[in-house]
Amino acid sequence: MPIPRYLYRVFDESSVSSFDEDTGFVAGLPNGAFDRNKYWAKHVVQRHMDWGNRSRTPFISTTSLQKAEHYAEQRLEEWGHDGVYIAKIDTATLRAAGVEIFHMATLVREVRAYIVPPAWNQREYLCLHRIPPEAVIDCWMVEFTCGWWMLDRGYI
Repeated sequence: MPIPRYLYRVFDESSVSSFDEDTGFVAGLPNGAFDRNKYWAKHVVQRHMDWGNRSRTPFISTTSLQKAEHYAEQRLEEWGHDGVYIAKIDTATLRAAGVEIFHMATLVREVRAYIVPPAWNQREYLCLHRIPPEAVIDCWMVEFTCGWWMLDRGYI
C-alpha cells in the first residue's frame, strides 16, 4: 500500500510520544530493535497495537486525517483527555531522514500478529523510532466548544 504524502499524529498529555520542538516525536523505546523477518517481530507489533498496554515500543502511531479527527474526538469525549493535538507530518521528509514507515495492516499480516478488532485500521502507519521535528509541518489543538469542534492552529 502506498504511503500518503501526509500523515497525522494525535497526542495529548498522556501520550507516550508527544511533540517536542527539539526532538520531534520519539518512540517510547527509541533504540528498540525491530526486524520484521525475526520470529519475535509479531510480539513487538502486538504489544504496540494493544491499547491497554503501557509498555514502551519502538513505534509511533500515525494515521490519515479522517482517522486523526476521529481519534481526537475520542480522546476528548470518551476518554476525557485535555490538551489534544493533531500534528501534520510530511512523509517525504520522514523518508529523507531515514525513518522507516510501515502500513500497520500490511505489517500485521506479514509478521502474523494478532490484534483485536477495535485496533484494526487500514489507515494507520507506524513510524520506527522517531519523527524528526523538521517532518512536522503543522500542529494544532483540538477543542470541543459550544457543540462545535475547533482547531486552534499555531502550536509550532
